[in-house]
This record gives sequence, C-alpha cells and structure tokens, in this order.
Amino acid sequence: MKKNKLKVIVIGIDGACWEIIEECKKHFKLQGFSLFLEKGLHGVLKTVIPPATSPAWKCYSTGLPPEKLDLFHWYVFDPKSKRIKLLTVKKNFKEIWDYLSEHGFKCVVINTPLTYPKKINGVLIAGPPLSGEKNFVYPKKYEKILKLLFKYRVCMRSTLQISNLLPEKIHLLLKTFGILEILRLAYLRFKVAKYLWKKLSPDFMQVTIFYTDHAQHYLANEFDKRLLLLLWKAIDRLLYNFIKSIEKNRKKTMLFSF
Repeated sequence: MKKNKLKVIVIGIDGACWEIIEECKKHFKLQGFSLFLEKGLHGVLKTVIPPATSPAWKCYSTGLPPEKLDLFHWYVFDPKSKRIKLLTVKKNFKEIWDYLSEHGFKCVVINTPLTYPKKINGVLIAGPPLSGEKNFVYPKKYEKILKLLFKYRVCMRSTLQISNLLPEKIHLLLKTFGILEILRLAYLRFKVAKYLWKKLSPDFMQVTIFYTDHAQHYLANEFDKRLLLLLWKAIDRLLYNFIKSIEKNRKKTMLFSF
C-alpha cells in the first residue's frame, strides 16, 4: 500500500436532523456544520424500517437490512421468562472495519451503538447501551489508558429521563446537568479521537456522538428548545475544533458525516 493513501473519517452524530441545525443557524454561527454544508454534499437520508436507532446503526455498519440482522429495536421479548429485555446482538456480522482490517487497513472505531470489543486491525472502543464501563476496549491495554488519561466513560447518567418525573425547578436543573453530561461525553469522544489519530494514524476512523439523540427526545418542545439549541451550538464547536485539528496533521483526509 502507498504511504500517502487517502484516509477517511466518518463522524456520526445521532439525532442531528437538518431541521434543528437550520434552526440553530438562525441564532448562532455554526462553523463545524457549515464546513459540510458549504464544502461537501448533504441531504436527508432515508432510514430503515422500523426507523429506530439500534437497527439503523447496525444496518449502516454491516450493509444488511434489519430482517437479516434480526434487529428491530432496543428491546426484545424473551418467551422463556415472558419479559421484555434489553437487546443483545447475538450474531457477529462483519462490519466496515472488519472488511478493512482483513485488507490491511488500520481502523479506529469510537462509541458506535451496539458495538462490543472484538479483534480488528486497530482499536475498537465499544458504544452504548450494554458495553458498560469495564472490558469495553480492544485491545484491552487501551482501556487503562483511556481511564487514566481521559477518565473515559461509555454511558451517561440518566438525568434527562428522571427529570420528567420531578417539579419544574428540579426538572430544569437536572436537564441542565443532563446537557452538560452529554457535552462532557462528546468532548471525550473527540479528545480520544484526536489522541488515537495522532498515535496510530489510522486509515479509517469512525467517531460517533450518541447521546445527542437523548436530548432530541427529552428536550424537543418549546419549553426546552433554547437549551437544545445551546447544546447544538456547543456540539458544533467541538466538531469544528476536531476537524481543524485533523486538517493540521493530515491534508489528504476525506470527511463524512451523518
């Protein structure tokens, strides 16, 4: 392989619909998203059926439809216990990074939902919801590095869900803490991505910001809209800083977002 081969970074931001980004642009200057709007191609993607987060991410990474994956939502009915359980992906289908690894390309995968530690040619940091805070990285040695250098966590505290059950003042306080938690985790994802980009110089990198989707679920109303727009403004700044740091280190890089 050539030393100066093209490198690819995919940035996935869950819940980042164009409607909310366009509305945010009316109030704030968005430098990060503007890079994609002005220099790249963009459009509204047709989602999978059912239109749920869990099958959508796996369909993207495997290229298979939900029925092939036997994956339709976060939850599944267990006929033995007669209870609803959080889904675990039973079959290990090949994903983009598996195919690339087989052909000698170095990959870094950070925080994609329903990923678990598995052997790839590079580093895989698992995503929510079931990966937990232990044994979430391949190779294992990077878990200690992530915790020591970055205090890395996979999952957020469920303050947004709890806030809906409480009086208005506490409700707003917990939602504010929830937003700060989402931003803290997003900041960690990009910070770790910069670190691994510099350390490993991968051919393919997937960086996923997942909990922005939680904000869309719990803040998508007129009462909380200002808080939601401030979140997207902050995400935009993180995105812009990440892109600029990559451009300084490597000119021949292709960026995708969805």
